[in-house]
Amino acid sequence: MILKSATPPATRRTRVVKTVLYAFLLLLCTLLQMSLLPAWRVAGVCPLWLPVLAVLAGVREGERFGLGFGLAAGLLCDLILPRGGGFFTVFLMGTCLLAGALCRRVLTRGFVASLLWSLAVFAVMDVLFFILFYLLPGRAGLSALWIIALPETLFSVASAIWLYFPVKWIGRIGQ
Repeated sequence: MILKSATPPATRRTRVVKTVLYAFLLLLCTLLQMSLLPAWRVAGVCPLWLPVLAVLAGVREGERFGLGFGLAAGLLCDLILPRGGGFFTVFLMGTCLLAGALCRRVLTRGFVASLLWSLAVFAVMDVLFFILFYLLPGRAGLSALWIIALPETLFSVASAIWLYFPVKWIGRIGQ
């Protein structure tokens, strides 16, 4: 486990600029999620960028920002994805808060940690979503979990490689 030093507090102007840039990035990813990504399928699934972006922002900015960004990304996921019903909002708020708190206080916020957090959060999210919305209601069997959730998790986390760099750039503003 790698310990990290405390970062200096950001000014109000810096926080506003970062929030506006993150909001723009979230809206851009939402538009791409709705328009471009459904046509870009691999193994029958398309990547989900919003949960990955929320985790990356939470890891980079800490628990308070992670909670707010998880709320915004979760609401957008629940609006644009079928069968959300508030699941994404609650899940992303909790996981981004946890990831932000641990990375702010104990772990590093680097590339590898961001990818590992994205993988862990997305895998848990996919399994829970599958159990709640497909397995328990009897819409699909357990074998569908490996056919759908595994490729979706891997494909979405692979997109974290591209999303990490804008998040890192925004996160460095004011430091």
